[in-house]
Amino acid sequence: HNAVIENSDRFIGAVFINPALGEAALTEIDKAVNEWGFKAIKLHPLLHSYMTDSSLVDPIIEKSIEYDIPVFIHSGNEPLTLPWSFGRLAERHTKAKIIMLHMGLTNTFYVEAAIEMAEAYSNIYLETSGMPYAYKLPNIINRIGDERILFGLDTPFYHPSVEIQKIKTAQLSNTQLENICYNNILTLLNS
Repeated sequence: HNAVIENSDRFIGAVFINPALGEAALTEIDKAVNEWGFKAIKLHPLLHSYMTDSSLVDPIIEKSIEYDIPVFIHSGNEPLTLPWSFGRLAERHTKAKIIMLHMGLTNTFYVEAAIEMAEAYSNIYLETSGMPYAYKLPNIINRIGDERILFGLDTPFYHPSVEIQKIKTAQLSNTQLENICYNNILTLLNS
């Protein structure tokens, strides 16, 4: 957190939370937002072994709503982080801003499910890292608009040049590129 605090003109912090820590997790979010100036929450159900839509996550999502900050959640690994669980979470917390990192990852079936969940729930946003199908981006924009798609890197798993090239080859307009790569995240982070 010191790097973010010392370079607040360059970095925006996201607090990485394990919901299994219960009250300690909520206290960590309070500290991150109120003391460190962080503007997002990151969850990784696969790493911490819980279902994305587990009731364990509900207090974290409620805290994100309280602070009006987005929650970034890893997706694409069965059985814990499949797109349908994002839909159930979004349905329970309609005021939450839920970002589905990797929009289903590398499985075309999961990517399609991610798009369907974003169509069904306007509080689900899709992030591009790790999803290798650049040709799908224009279709995704046609289905949900470009306001809920976010460019991402997920470094070190994916080299930044690969993720950048994927966006470049999608043949998007300058406005779409600007929204996906810049405007949308600033809006979500209230920056």
